[in-house]
Amino acid sequence: MTTEVVLVTLIALAIQYLYFVGFWTSRGRATPGMRGLKMQVVDVSTGRGLSLTAAMIRWAALGAPLALLSLIRPLQPVAGFVNACLLVILFLTTVTNDRRQGLHDRWAASLVIRSGTSGDGATAAGLVVLVLLWIGFAIIVGVAAFIFLAPQLPEILSRLGRPT
Repeated sequence: MTTEVVLVTLIALAIQYLYFVGFWTSRGRATPGMRGLKMQVVDVSTGRGLSLTAAMIRWAALGAPLALLSLIRPLQPVAGFVNACLLVILFLTTVTNDRRQGLHDRWAASLVIRSGTSGDGATAAGLVVLVLLWIGFAIIVGVAAFIFLAPQLPEILSRLGRPT
């Protein structure tokens, strides 16, 4: 594990923290994507914006700090699996709750509300946009990897056939 990897991981985690907690506790009570879908995160008992503590609990419960597991060499193989399991659990607890509160919302005493004018198609549109963003990201990463690996490609391909 290099110092650069640790530093990049910590910086990425800090940026993610500032983004989500900052937007959830702002006047808009939502990230830009949530605003586009006319959704807000509110305190379940008051209907007002989240406190800093509630936003931090919600962010942590969504699994962001699990990125730190990848910094511990013996836990690296398990980090992705643990995160995937958490996301499945959060999804299942969200869709099976009558108020659509997943564990992360229950722990933070938060609730995601949607404007009456957002319509039922807003979630579907949001998912389509998300899928398109992931596809675009995958294409960009693939092209960048090809550009950086192009000089070594003949050597990499020649090693594939050789036993080690």
